[in-house]
This record gives sequence, C-alpha cells and structure tokens, in this order.
Amino acid sequence: MSTNSELYLIGLATLFFLVIVFLYVRKISSSGKLKVKIETVSNLEESSQPKRENQQTFDFEVKESKQELAILNLISVDKSFYEIEQVFGFLIMVEKLMMVIFLSLMKMALKNLESLMQFHLEYLMKILRPLQLLLLLT
Repeated sequence: MSTNSELYLIGLATLFFLVIVFLYVRKISSSGKLKVKIETVSNLEESSQPKRENQQTFDFEVKESKQELAILNLISVDKSFYEIEQVFGFLIMVEKLMMVIFLSLMKMALKNLESLMQFHLEYLMKILRPLQLLLLLT
C-alpha cells in the first residue's frame, strides 16, 4: 500500500513542477520580455534558388567511355599489401575451421542423444522387467 502512496506523491510533485513552469513561462511571455523579431524577406526569388557555385550535376545518360577497373587493396599492419592468394587461403582455412566446429558440435549432440536414449532404454527395461516376469508366470 505504501508503494501506491509513493506513486501518487511522485505524480503530484511532477504536476506541481509543470504548473510552476507553465505559470513562469506565461508570465514571461505576457510581460513582453520574450522578444521575437519578425523580418520580412525582400527577394524571394533569389533565396529560393540554391547557390550553384559549389554544386556539380550528374549526367544520367550513359556515355561510351573507357571503363577502369576498381581494385581493393588490403594493407596489413606492417604497411605491406596482401596477396590475393593469402586472402583466399585465409578464407579456406576459416571455412575448414567452421566445418570442424560444426562437426564436433554434431558429434557432441549425437553423443548426448545416444546417452539419453541409453538412459531411457534402461529406465524402460526396469519398468518392464516386472511385467515380463508376470507374463512368464502366467
């Protein structure tokens, strides 16, 4: 019950704070201390046009020109360039590492599944053994 009264106190304090702020802002705005200067714009046509001094246009028409090949240069820590064979070798190594991790996880999952099945089979045999003896006696 005390938590509800604490929530009401917090709400009332917040409401009181907002009322005080509202009254203060209303007092400033009605007393004329809040100055807002409105200026007229003399020439709307010049201001609406963007300045084109530093702008460049893009030509969307495809022109027949000599195309250049973009090359990505990978630079190592010692400021030497990587050879592409190094990158391919690294990717192959990562792929093999991921395959080993996947296969080891699958092996662990199968081992856990096998032990779980063995446990359930033993439990089932313990339950069925008395029934088997009863069937043999009858």
